Amino acid sequence: MQTGFKVMERIIEKGYIGIAGFEVLISGRKHYFIDLNVRFNGSTSSLLLHDSILNKYGKPKMRFCNLEWTDLIPVLDHYLTAGQFVPLSLLDAD
Repeated sequence: MQTGFKVMERIIEKGYIGIAGFEVLISGRKHYFIDLNVRFNGSTSSLLLHDSILNKYGKPKMRFCNLEWTDLIPVLDHYLTAGQFVPLSLLDAD
């Protein structure tokens, strides 16, 4: 995350104002920043909620899933029961 902040500081120095997100590949202990998206991203809401979730639940990591509704129900049940589910978005495109 520190590297990401350094990159963001540089684009702020160039005049950018707004939200941005990175695509990062992780291999072992190496991180490869492959794309900077200066817009709202799928990760934007979780980043904005990170500190609150860490403080309330003590969870330093969040997981995303993209499942079909039928596969999602057992996963939701597990995490809702454990008090570890925060919906960031739902879409029913039909």
